[in-house]
Amino acid sequence: MAKVGNIVIYRPKDGRENDLLELVKKHWPAARKAGLATDDPARLWKATDKRTGKVSILERFFWADADSSSRAHHTPAVQAVWGPMDEVLEDMTILVIEEVASHPPAKKASRGTSASMQPRTKAGAKPKRATKPKKKVAPKPAKPRRKAKPAKPLAKRRAPSARGRGRRATRTVRKGTRRR
Repeated sequence: MAKVGNIVIYRPKDGRENDLLELVKKHWPAARKAGLATDDPARLWKATDKRTGKVSILERFFWADADSSSRAHHTPAVQAVWGPMDEVLEDMTILVIEEVASHPPAKKASRGTSASMQPRTKAGAKPKRATKPKKKVAPKPAKPRRKAKPAKPLAKRRAPSARGRGRRATRTVRKGTRRR
């Protein structure tokens, strides 16, 4: 018996999103307990249409075999979940899915992808989060050269130090001041 994958898109009536979500959360456990679904837990997503703003709830789960969905219509535990959905459900789309073997494997998840949507690895562990690529930094522009200092005005000149002692020490003498 081969498992059968399903994605169900539930569209709730206005203002009934939370009521529908609570019912959908009970769907897989009821089907699993009745032996109709696989041990692989259902995955749930809440999606918002960018154009209309309407909310949808998506559920991905696997029936145990091709006849499980038919048997679910005659199982009281599953009907206890499906019955109340009529009050809160505007529309529903059921998609049977199959994995395409020739499709290339998925690349690392982008930064915006939540961890719950990433594929699981061995033993149910979540894969490591993809690292953010390093930004290429443009080289800094060279600092402009400083302009040469203007020449000292004629009123100032350097005079030899009074002490001398062989050093080239100087002091500033201003015009009109006496030497000491």
